[in-house]
Amino acid sequence: ALLISRILWVSMALTTTGSNKVIISVCTGPDCRVDGSSDCLRRLQKDIGRSSICKEKISVQARKCLGPCGDGPLVTVRDTNGQKVVIAEEQKPEWQPGSLVPADIFGDSTSGVYQVRTNEQANFVLNLAAQTAGLVVASKEEEEQYYDQQNGDKTFVSSQRQWFDRPRNERKVLQRLAQVLVVAGLLQYDEFHDGIGSTQWNIAIALFFSTNFMMKDNIVDMAMKKW
Repeated sequence: ALLISRILWVSMALTTTGSNKVIISVCTGPDCRVDGSSDCLRRLQKDIGRSSICKEKISVQARKCLGPCGDGPLVTVRDTNGQKVVIAEEQKPEWQPGSLVPADIFGDSTSGVYQVRTNEQANFVLNLAAQTAGLVVASKEEEEQYYDQQNGDKTFVSSQRQWFDRPRNERKVLQRLAQVLVVAGLLQYDEFHDGIGSTQWNIAIALFFSTNFMMKDNIVDMAMKKW
């Protein structure tokens, strides 16, 4: 883990310019924002800001949705060429599930996307960025001492998600199930009534269209505030 507040940073590469940095991008999309991405962004910016050498080589920025929603806050690390830094899944800290549905169920790859909820996960991302920037990181002994002081794998993000405000990937599954039920209802009607009339088609189209409201961000929360 990267212990910026405890170690002396030493450059192992040529000094980069302000426009040629390793970028840590923190997702601030609707789901990650509810899951505490603001806390994550402040934490990473604070840790990087403690070292002038780090500030010269690493930048922490907010960005829009990274794709695999549901288990945020999520971040990526990009090298000076803008390429996403990808490591083997087994080398990542343990992913803490926050959704009943896998984050990549709809094809949004989690490759090169890292969850940052705990001290371990935050230090892992900072360490990855430091190594990419060519900086020396903490020894194993310093890392263990730091974890003891930080209560180990402690969660530091503050989620504002209510029980009814489900992650985007869960809402997508519910939307697909509702659409299947509408189609199944039409087929069932056709079987017992020897044809589908215009009234039934209009009802089915209206129901099918209404399933799109499931994908409106925090729609239940917005409705409750309004009423």
